[in-house]
Amino acid sequence: PLVGAHKGRPDMPLRAMLARGLGLRELPAHVQTYEDALAFLLAPDTHNLTPALAYDLTFPEVFYPQVSGFRGQVSGEDEARLAPFPERHGFDVVVGNPPWDRMLPADKEFFAAYEFAVLDAATKREREALERRLQSDPLVATAHAEYIEAFRSVERILDKLYAYQVVVIDGEKTIGKQDAFRAFMERNAQLLGPTGLTGVVVPSAFHANEGATGVRRLYFEQMATRCCYSFENRNKLFEIDSRFKFAPVIAARQGPTTEFPCAFYLHDDGWLFEHGGREPLHYTLDFVRRTGGEYLSLLELRSAQDAEVARICFANGEPFGHVCERLGIRLGRELNMTDDAWRFTPTSQVLPDGEDPRDPAVAAALREQGYLVLQEGKHFHQFDDLWDERPKYLLSFEKLSSAQHLLPASTTYRISQRGVSSSTNERTSIFHLLPPGRITGHNNPTERTPYESTNIDRLHLLGEVNTFAFDFVTRLKVNVYLSMFILQSIPFATATRSRAMLAHAALRLTCNHAGYAALWQEQVGAAWREERAAFDWPVLAGDEARWAVRAAIDAVVAAAYGLSRAQYAHVLTTFSHKSYAQAPQRCLAAFDELQALGLAAFTQQHDPYWDIPLNENLPQPVITLPVPEGTGDKGTRGRGTRGQGTGSTASAPVYASPQMALDLGAATPPAQQVIDFAAATAARQPTKKAADASAGYDAGEAARYERVRALLAERGQLTSGEVQLALGADGAGARALLKRLVDDGLARVEGEKRGTRYVGVRQGD
Repeated sequence: PLVGAHKGRPDMPLRAMLARGLGLRELPAHVQTYEDALAFLLAPDTHNLTPALAYDLTFPEVFYPQVSGFRGQVSGEDEARLAPFPERHGFDVVVGNPPWDRMLPADKEFFAAYEFAVLDAATKREREALERRLQSDPLVATAHAEYIEAFRSVERILDKLYAYQVVVIDGEKTIGKQDAFRAFMERNAQLLGPTGLTGVVVPSAFHANEGATGVRRLYFEQMATRCCYSFENRNKLFEIDSRFKFAPVIAARQGPTTEFPCAFYLHDDGWLFEHGGREPLHYTLDFVRRTGGEYLSLLELRSAQDAEVARICFANGEPFGHVCERLGIRLGRELNMTDDAWRFTPTSQVLPDGEDPRDPAVAAALREQGYLVLQEGKHFHQFDDLWDERPKYLLSFEKLSSAQHLLPASTTYRISQRGVSSSTNERTSIFHLLPPGRITGHNNPTERTPYESTNIDRLHLLGEVNTFAFDFVTRLKVNVYLSMFILQSIPFATATRSRAMLAHAALRLTCNHAGYAALWQEQVGAAWREERAAFDWPVLAGDEARWAVRAAIDAVVAAAYGLSRAQYAHVLTTFSHKSYAQAPQRCLAAFDELQALGLAAFTQQHDPYWDIPLNENLPQPVITLPVPEGTGDKGTRGRGTRGQGTGSTASAPVYASPQMALDLGAATPPAQQVIDFAAATAARQPTKKAADASAGYDAGEAARYERVRALLAERGQLTSGEVQLALGADGAGARALLKRLVDDGLARVEGEKRGTRYVGVRQGD
């Protein structure tokens, strides 16, 4: 009978121990003996139980060859001779195509089995309302709880049996959704004998994603990787999306890796047997460590020339993440395009005549009506905030009441980056300077604390990251998304001697309308040394004028990396230049001019504002928004020169109604631009006043929970201390809200005691 306690765990009853081993909350009442338990296991209708295979017991001759011939007849001298128990062996070869699925619950699909309308819900908010109604049925709620518990039990197994699924780097665990292929790759290694080999076909996430860092450590440092060949599915080798990339990987159990052949962007599996003139490149572990850092991600090189350029850039560059940290520039996501869709107002409802909300006069009028602009990646390009069609959505102050921490940062200029950007697009590294009054979607990381860095540093950074050389190295790591994980490791050429020239060039390229008038005045005052009429925006009109400036900064950055002319020419050949075919010739001509004149003369030649002292002051707000007191980002520094007043934690000044906050003076042309800007706003159609700002979010439980959900969506993970600080709650109240996130399947718990974190879980998206 299943009574008493397990001898290894005297605190745990046998029934509970067996239930836990089966991944169940408890055993059915009729299971009273081991025979009952065996019958229960073997019953065809047993829910969610999968037959398990103990490889070493099924194949003892493989794992314990020294004793496999003595089973049932070991005694006396043989028993003594075989003690201690021999070392565990394993298979000589393990091959396979493991599942490529993510091991995460999909609530949308689960509830759709009960009601198809879940799939048709227009927003996540509507879908969640349907799901809550379905869960009011006890049978559905129980089935859902069991569904979620099945995934949790798998997570517990992974934590117990696998050591390389999650690793710690700089005190932080690697993040990323759990992929099934990662568990299979580690399991394959566990099943190998000392001289065994494993061969698998896995997604390109193996050599690129942060979540696979642990498995890469296993295959590169503990094992000896023999090859990694990455294919694009253009020829439909698998019946999946043609853009998907996958890689055959072979590794030996005994490591570490010294050198292994790699090839990327392959299309024909026949290449594995006949290379057809394209030979693989040979990566060393040292090269992987220098270019992939502690994450050991692989550069997707196509040729030996690519490899040489990459080697030089990584040798002479500083990781982009380190540069941003040094300058106080922090990029992060703002609103989630799915979770926050309920906040969005279609632009056509407010501007039915087709006006562009990015136009400075239109944007100012919209703020009077209580709206900001939601900017997505398709709405901007390098040095251009008016790219493509007008934004689809606006954000009302009323619906931002639970996300008002976003408003202080949006009162000044900020760097924003396009996340969805394939390595096969014309450009991959796409940054621009976001004007005030805009908030971005989660695919476009944007500065969160713009008052902690100077605009001159911001412009210098912008000038470098939009060059071909920086973009070239970026493309070597990107598949279809330029994540912060990838971006932080890209080498940045620290062209400090050209800082003023690069910043002024970025300023001239960025100031395309009156919305940048305050930035121009801050940086160069009343100076205007352009061929166009004074303060006639844009500063640089037309491709010829813009590319004269772009080619100059591109050449300076290529030289700062230490590239030769031939290497720079190779970099330029890897881009299509379909939007401006003359770019390679202009860039090379500028590079030749730089080599002939020297850096000092070249920068003066191409920077008409070279003699104006740089403005090292921290920025001032440019617009004002109805932000209640106390909602500013913590850590926002005081306004002054760099190094002064940095101990202050004051928030950005906020006012009762939208207006220009920066006094430009009465006599300067930029000031006249602001006057004209305000006049144009006043002349527009009558506008209603902005909705009265709430003095704070609702203290009710529902509103507090929504606030915590918004924080989790914004930050990706939370601690109890962060929730206490954001809500002014006590420890017990914060823990109760966090527990509800876990119960609702929105978060999972990592760590324990003071190190406990609640990490966001995306379900069904």
